[in-house]
Order: sequence, then C-alpha cells, then structure tokens
Amino acid sequence: MHPRLPLRRFVASIFYSLDINKTIPPAEGKIEKYSPLLFLIGIVLLCSLPFLNKAYSIDDPLFIWSAKHIQQDPLNPYGFNVNWYRQIMPMSYVTKNPPITSYFIAASAFFGGWGESFIHSLFLIPAIAVAVGTYIFAQRYCKHPLHATLAGILTPVFLVSSLTVMSDMMMLAFWIAAVNFWMKGLEQKDTTAFIVSGLLISFSALTKYFGIMLIPLLLFFTLYRDRRLRLHLLYFLIPLFILLLYHWGAEYLYGRGLFFDAAEQAITQKSYMSNFLSTKMFVNLAFIGGCLGSLLFFAFPLWKRTFLLLSLLIIGGGTYYLSHLTTLGAFIFPLEKSDRIILSIQLSIWTLVGVSIVILALQDFYYHRGSESLLLFLWIMGTFLFAGFINWTTNGRSILPMVIPAGILITRKLEQRITMRKPQKSYTFIIPLVLSAILSVTMSWADCIFANTARSAASIICNKYGDTTHSIYFQGHWGYQYYMEELGARAVDISYRQFKPGDIIADPATNTNLRFIPSKWVTVIDSIKMYSPLCAATTNYELGAGFYADAFGPLPFAFGFIQPEVFTVYLFHRYTPLEPR
Repeated sequence: MHPRLPLRRFVASIFYSLDINKTIPPAEGKIEKYSPLLFLIGIVLLCSLPFLNKAYSIDDPLFIWSAKHIQQDPLNPYGFNVNWYRQIMPMSYVTKNPPITSYFIAASAFFGGWGESFIHSLFLIPAIAVAVGTYIFAQRYCKHPLHATLAGILTPVFLVSSLTVMSDMMMLAFWIAAVNFWMKGLEQKDTTAFIVSGLLISFSALTKYFGIMLIPLLLFFTLYRDRRLRLHLLYFLIPLFILLLYHWGAEYLYGRGLFFDAAEQAITQKSYMSNFLSTKMFVNLAFIGGCLGSLLFFAFPLWKRTFLLLSLLIIGGGTYYLSHLTTLGAFIFPLEKSDRIILSIQLSIWTLVGVSIVILALQDFYYHRGSESLLLFLWIMGTFLFAGFINWTTNGRSILPMVIPAGILITRKLEQRITMRKPQKSYTFIIPLVLSAILSVTMSWADCIFANTARSAASIICNKYGDTTHSIYFQGHWGYQYYMEELGARAVDISYRQFKPGDIIADPATNTNLRFIPSKWVTVIDSIKMYSPLCAATTNYELGAGFYADAFGPLPFAFGFIQPEVFTVYLFHRYTPLEPR
C-alpha cells in the first residue's frame, strides 16, 4: 500500500482529532503530531485576516498614545496628558491598565509604523499563543484537545477581542502559558518551570491587572491537589515582589500606586446596572452565554431531551415575561413590540446558555471530584464573579478568560456522554463548530463595521470643513477621538469656554462622555449617516448590544434592524444664558 500524501494525512488527522467517538491514537509521524497546532494557527488567521484594517476603536487609542509616548520616554509610559473625560488630565489618572501592551506596540512600531493593518497583525501573535497554549493545556484534561480548543476560540468573545489592540488577549496569552508551566513544575518537580511560571504570572498582571487572579486560582488548585503545604508555593512570591516593585515605581513617577487605583475604580465606580442585583446577575449570565456562544450549538449532543424541552419552555416563558417589560434595570426596552420581542428572545436564549456554562462546571466537578475539575470550576466561577459583580461594568473583555475552561468542559461532557450510549455521527461534533465560527466571524465583522464608521466620519468631516478659518471641535472619545485629532480637530474641554463664533462642533450619536449642547448656542448644518450592511451589532443601544460596556445594553451583541450611525455637525454662534431643559 502506498503511503498517503501529506495533505491527505493532515486532513485525516484533523477529522480524527475532532471525532469524539474515537480515541486519539499515538502520533504516527510529524504530520500527525503537528497538524492540530498548524490547523489552529490557520483557523485564527483565516478568521482574523479579513479584518486587519479595522479602525482603532473603544480604548485602543489609550494604548496607542502610550506606545507613542514610550518611544520618546521609555521609563515614563504615562507621563503625558490626555482629554478622555471631557477635560485634560494626566494619563496616569485616565488609564486603568498596566503598560506591557503599550511597550509591545512601541517596540513593534519602530519597524512597521502605526498603521492599523500592521498593529492588528501583531495582536494575532497573542491570539495564536492562546490557541496553542489552550491545546497544550487541554491535553491534560480531555482526550480531544483540538476539539476543546476550537470550542473555546471559535466564540464571539475570542474573535472580537483578537481584533483589538487592548491588553485582554495578551494578558490571556501570558495567563495560559503561566498555567502550563505551573503544571509542568508540579508534574516534573521542575524548579525552572516554577520560576518561569512566576515570571509569566507577573507579565500577565502587568498586561492587565486581572492577571493577578492567577495566584489564588493556582494556589487553591495546588493545595487541593497536594493536600498539604509545599515549598513550591513560595514561587508565588515572584509575581508579588515584581508587582510591589511596579507599585513603588508608579508611586515614584505619579504619586500613587496605579494597581490600587485601578482596583478602587473597579470596586467603587458604579456600573450601569449596579443598583439592581438581580438584573446584574441576569445581564452577567446573558453576556457569558453570548460571548461563549459555541455552547448553544452543542446543545443537542450535550444535553438530554428532557433538559432541551425544559429549556424551550424557559425560553418561551422568559420571552413572554421580558417582552412585557419596559425597562431592565436602567436599560429601556424598545418601544416597538416586534423589536422588544426580538430582544427578549435573544436575552432568554443567551441567559440560558450562560446558566448552562455554570451547570457544566458544577457537573464536571461533581462527576470527577479531582483537582483538575476544581481548577476548571474555580476558573469559571472566578471570572463569573469578577465580570458581573466586581468589575465596574459587565463587558465581553472581562469574560474572555472563560474561553479556555469552557471549551474543555464542553469536550469533557461530550466524551462522558459518548461512553454512556451509542456513538454519534462525526458531523454531530463538527457542525456546531462551523456554526459557532459563522456566528463569531459575523460578530467580528459587525464590530469592524462599527469601528470603521468613526474613521470614515472623521475623514468626511475634516475634509469637508477643515479648510475653514475656524476650528473643528468634537465630543466623544474612543477611535473617533483618535482619527479626529489625527486630522487636526480638537476634543471639547468642559473646563473652560473654548468656542468662538464660526467654529464647527461634530458629535457622534453612539459614543461616551457626550454632553448636551444648548440649541441657542449652535445651528445644525450637517448630518452624516453611516449605514451597516449587517443586521447585527456589538455596540448599539437600540438593539441592546454592549459588548464593551453594559451601559449600551444587556447583551454582548444583538441581531435586528440597525439604524445608521449619525454624526451631527453644528455651527457655533455664541454663548447665551442657559435655560432649564
């Protein structure tokens, strides 16, 4: 028999790895050994490359501005001022993230510049690192690590987050690498692995402060595994010492420790839903369900028919109840009944999916009762509590760390169910991954469209009105601020009266830190509308979509009819005494 061609062997290896019915055989050669990793890299690139020219959006500018300043003053990453809250403030007061991501951007920009495509391509490196790290980690926890990894990364939260230049994906890359090295240290009693893990925990925490949660996570796991105190627990002192040095350095440069400043904001700043505990729980579960949407498509192979029938009844009852509400916490439901029903259906579905994630974690711990099940359970529940009740807002970025344990839990459950009944068709395990990929890519596209509207509108406004002798001002921040300032416009500063008769003010409809402009001061001279070809959005108040903050809605994304994004241009006349609104 002639040996199979390499491509044929590669494809056969991938399909074999995804079939839960089969036990993965020992690798026959290099193709079978490395094909899953090459396949994962290819999937990340395939899903992300079409969107590399996505405009900078949300908090991306903060990281870009810090990186540009680092090139001028490497030892003082936040030593400049920025107008992010409607007035000029020191960057050290504005940012709530540590500087490693900005150092990464600054070092890379020396070679490739500040273009969106280049910078976004850099952030495919941590996305690929998360995928590869998840595969290595999943090998310890299930028989089909490729399936577990795909179930985790083919989710809306992973693909959308991979197309930002914020710190979340890089934090998770250091996170999973730290976990893998800690596992290696425990299994092989390898001192070097413990030291590397301690350093990686430090890097994770200095990329995004949530990374510090690795210490209690791995500490509880190790104590449960060993059932006694051991000397290798002292390696947790490495990240604590490095974070203490960072605290002292920030205090020396800026007069206060930035880590505790960020923690204080996360705890004390009120979320949009913070006054409604039951609503916070509901919104948190809806965000988790939507962000980890792959679980929805695995419903039939995962759950018994009685559970599925009960789920349909819950969705129906939830839709009926929600469609009769006018508000959900501080969120106001659409006035149109049809829009309200569509939103209610989505809320009911994704909330139930979020509950299913928690049930999966509980079931797995109950069934296995091992240290590995405890780790997955604590990983899920720790992220759940932080995203919904500790962080100042519920958002998709806070839920991102869940993708790793969620994919593993799905696969472990499938493997468990296969051993209890007859094997299923292979497509039963592949079709859900394809559907999840379609959903996730669609959300990435929708997020890209929203980001690009700000760049396009800024270009239109500044080209149309930039040749006047008067200044162009704007309200709003995020990517809109970045592109307006790149084109010479200035952000409104509410600390003083800066407008002169004849000045232009251009405001977006969907943004943050917008303030009412008295109609006696201005005249509307233009309205620029940017249309979306999709019926889906990640940031849209009318649809209830607020991927980056629940201030825009109780869902991370939503489907429905999308109104155009409107940018209103005003001509300023003069200040007049304000009248009550």
